[in-house]
Amino acid sequence: MLKRNTIEHRGARTRAAFESPTVWDVMRACVGRARRRGPGEGRLDHRRDSVLLDAAVAIRAGDCEKAEDMLAPFRSMLACDPAYLNLCGVICELQGQAGCANRFYGLAMGVDPSFKPAERNLRRIYELNAFGRTCERVQLGDVELRGGRNVPVGG
Repeated sequence: MLKRNTIEHRGARTRAAFESPTVWDVMRACVGRARRRGPGEGRLDHRRDSVLLDAAVAIRAGDCEKAEDMLAPFRSMLACDPAYLNLCGVICELQGQAGCANRFYGLAMGVDPSFKPAERNLRRIYELNAFGRTCERVQLGDVELRGGRNVPVGG
C-alpha cells in the first residue's frame, strides 16, 4: 500500500491527489521489472499514451486538477508505468510537495532506469535544493511518448 499524505495548497488543506510511494513500492517495482522481461515489453498501448498525453497537455495549460482527474481512474493500471509515475511527480512538485515528487521520480527510475525525464527531474530537484537554482526544465515525458516528435501542445 502507498502512504497517504495531506498538503497545504494555496492556504487550504487538501488531500493529496497522489499517494507517496514507499521504499517497498520501489522494491516491488524493481522486482516486477525484472520479472516482466519478455517479448511484449516494447509494445505501444495507444490508450495509455492518449491518457498520459492528455494529462501532460493539462499540466502544460496549468490545470493540475484536471490532470489529476484524468489520471485517477488509471492509477492501478499504470502503477508500474514510468511515464505515469513521472507525471505524478510533476503534479506533486507543482503542488509544493517536493518530497513526494522525489519519491515518484525515484520510483519511475526504479521501474525503468532508462527513462530520462524522471532522471532529469530528480537531478533538477537536487540542484534546486543544493544550489538554489537549476538550468533544467520540468520534463513531462510527453516527447518520449510521441516517439521523439516535438509536437506543440496547448496554448
